Amino acid sequence: MRKNMRKTTIPIIMLLALSSLQCAELPTAAPHTPAQYRQMQASNPDAYHRRTVILSNTQRVLDADLPTPDRVGSMQLLAHVGLSDPTLIAKLSAVTNKPDCPQELRDEMMAFLMGEKYPGPSRAVAAVPTPLRTRPTPSRPQPTPRLTRKVLTASAASKKPTPKTLSQLVRLWADQPVTGPDEPAYRHIAEQLTARHWDDALLAAINSPAKFERGRAMEILAARLPANTLKVRIYELQPRTEAIAALQTFLDNFSYVPSIRAELAAVVAIFKTRLSSIRDAAKLSNRWVSEYGYAFNIRDFHLLNKLTNDPLRNMISRTRLIAQLSQLFDARRHVPYSDRVVDRAKISTDEFSMQAEILAMSDLWKLYLLDEMLSRPRMQLALKIMADENLSKSGSGAPGLVFYKQGQADAMLYPGASGGQLVRDGRDSLCRFTTNFARKYNSLEVGPSEAQLTDARKGNYCGLVLTSVNPQSFTAHYYTAQGKIVSLGNYPFRN
Repeated sequence: MRKNMRKTTIPIIMLLALSSLQCAELPTAAPHTPAQYRQMQASNPDAYHRRTVILSNTQRVLDADLPTPDRVGSMQLLAHVGLSDPTLIAKLSAVTNKPDCPQELRDEMMAFLMGEKYPGPSRAVAAVPTPLRTRPTPSRPQPTPRLTRKVLTASAASKKPTPKTLSQLVRLWADQPVTGPDEPAYRHIAEQLTARHWDDALLAAINSPAKFERGRAMEILAARLPANTLKVRIYELQPRTEAIAALQTFLDNFSYVPSIRAELAAVVAIFKTRLSSIRDAAKLSNRWVSEYGYAFNIRDFHLLNKLTNDPLRNMISRTRLIAQLSQLFDARRHVPYSDRVVDRAKISTDEFSMQAEILAMSDLWKLYLLDEMLSRPRMQLALKIMADENLSKSGSGAPGLVFYKQGQADAMLYPGASGGQLVRDGRDSLCRFTTNFARKYNSLEVGPSEAQLTDARKGNYCGLVLTSVNPQSFTAHYYTAQGKIVSLGNYPFRN
């Protein structure tokens, strides 16, 4: 075996040529009022499945940020189409108990739930299941205030402050709440150590060539300074490190500042390896910002960088993406993620149609590309081989990454690679992926674990989990760094 191998990646399948994309004209949006629904029924009754209309409008009723008339219109449409799903009715009924529920919406919902205006729903209310008893989650041990003050006092007593001394302080400070009782002490000691205001001290340390906890310092600054203030402060610096040069470059092109350490690490890595591509990727990002209210994040750079060079695709609208994905996912069988979790309150839904309007444009594109990848026969054959191997070894498969290559998503395994290599390569990828093929029947263990969701949040990445549900098929779940989970549905294993 060759030693000192920097990384080991195994392509799952050979790349296939991408056929030209041909999309039929699709409706611009699902109906959101009874009048719009009647118009759709008269002109194009097959434009949207009834289930899609129900899920979309349920999400609108639950969205407290929508204007009240829009929420009322969606509630009237749900009544018009005869909503009877007990789970959805339970979600709607919970809104009436919230103190901020508008009276007009409450009246409309209560009339529906009690069957005063629309006969029938009251029978479904009686069938709504009671919430499952939740299992208490053990809290992570935290340093006591007394211990924290002891460490702070030791740092302040240092007679010869060095960047290492400030790093030690920052390492502890970054994990403390902004409103914690020791916050004034942290700021005071940082000023004592550096003879500067605390935020000046942290920015200067990030801009110093000496070794320093730059990622944690960035977290402290982002959590405590207004975003626009922090942007101005970074602009004012004369760059002495790659970190500040990278920050200024992404500010110029994306108006973006990292908020956690994983983001800063990715910004610096992309700055070092993809500098010539940043400007073109920013053009597509800024177009999404203007047209769809998209908020750039460094985890989306790989997608933007590749998609900007794919003119056949990058002009596809958000509306068309949602419509096409809805048709694909609605026609497929699903194994709900909620079957796995004990505390269902943590995950409201994994149905695409319930979340489509709040998913980022980048997530829609990733879902589209991942579905294409999982639908390819050769990919399904490769996964069947992997599943058989994992079953014979009674273990889980190697982790991997998904990249956007030559117009399509392509998965790469990282067997035996260190976690650090996976993290480094993952900064310029679509998402991570894992498989759960240890048993033939895993329908009660689908989707990401809580540990994976926590790691995605800290590591600022998206992921894909593939789970075998029977010997003939597997199911796929996509999850975001914010904890949203989307079921892509079941796919066949190819023999």
